[in-house]
Amino acid sequence: MTIFTYACRMAGLAGAALMTFTLSANDHLYAQSELSLGGYPVCEASAAALVDCPDGEADQCLLVGDNEKEKHVYLYGVDADNGEFTLTKLRKFALKSLLPVEEDKKFRIEDIEAIAPLSNGEVVIYGSHSTNKACKIKNQRLRFAQGRLDTDGIAQEDIPPVQSHDLTCEALFGEDRDMLQETVCKVIESGEAQAEFARQLEKKSQKEAACSAAAALNLEGAVAVSDRVWIGLRAPLVGGWAVLLRQVEARDAFAFDAVALLDMNGNGVRELTLADETIWAIAGPAVDRPEKHALWRFDAGELTHGARIRPVHAGPLPASSEGLAIHQGHALVLIDGEKSDQDGAEECLRISTYTVRKLLQ
Repeated sequence: MTIFTYACRMAGLAGAALMTFTLSANDHLYAQSELSLGGYPVCEASAAALVDCPDGEADQCLLVGDNEKEKHVYLYGVDADNGEFTLTKLRKFALKSLLPVEEDKKFRIEDIEAIAPLSNGEVVIYGSHSTNKACKIKNQRLRFAQGRLDTDGIAQEDIPPVQSHDLTCEALFGEDRDMLQETVCKVIESGEAQAEFARQLEKKSQKEAACSAAAALNLEGAVAVSDRVWIGLRAPLVGGWAVLLRQVEARDAFAFDAVALLDMNGNGVRELTLADETIWAIAGPAVDRPEKHALWRFDAGELTHGARIRPVHAGPLPASSEGLAIHQGHALVLIDGEKSDQDGAEECLRISTYTVRKLLQ
């Protein structure tokens, strides 16, 4: 068991309006050194969600997805005492436990990029539904699954894992689409067509460059509001606005019945979470660039079909910030690392880290 501790620096800063939250204007006061999430196998932390701990293993737990670990998600204990935060790596959960015994026990979700906790204690885990850097379609990425944490794994409840297929207007929104849904789905279809063009190129360098520019669909956030899950897209953007899609209530298909747009200065969604009726979003560039990310917030009541939301900028975050949880007035931010490029290596080329930022009230 590995324990990492960060004692938050409590400084007397004032100035935020009542019941609004932001990062300190003097952000350097809280920009402590990034701390390790424990190294291998969690090299590329990409999603996080606060969950109840099975069997009371800790007061609060953080479920973490790694976009290079398709068979497991990882549980950390979160302890907060007088501003001191401790993350304790507890164990991993196998995704294969989501399937009945007679099913394929090699079940996996590749490129896990979002985890949405529900009010009944279940979680919904999403693959990115994106292509790889050569625009190759991988079915294991086009998946999501819902279940409940227990001592043996993530147990399936009512909804079996779902395999998505075509990312077309009809598949995403059905036949009866309003103007906004039609606009968004046509942008998505355009990105998928550009990805198809990139796949046909022969030279690897040309293929990867064209794929990077294609803006194919890339899911990187999910949040449940009154148990209706909204997913956030890193790409494509629509007129420079980030896209949020409300999944159909049954969650039995990768299909949607509502759309909202977020103005985050031309950036896409990298993570979403809900705390006290406020939705928090990490924003970053739609394509990989070594740029700082940012934290934004808006009232959950604004999230309705057709909404064009201008969230409040809540401060800068390190580049590659991809996991987020809000706990006791602090933002727990997970930062992506990089797996080793050596086959079979049980180490990280660059470790995943986390940072803690106090939110002012």
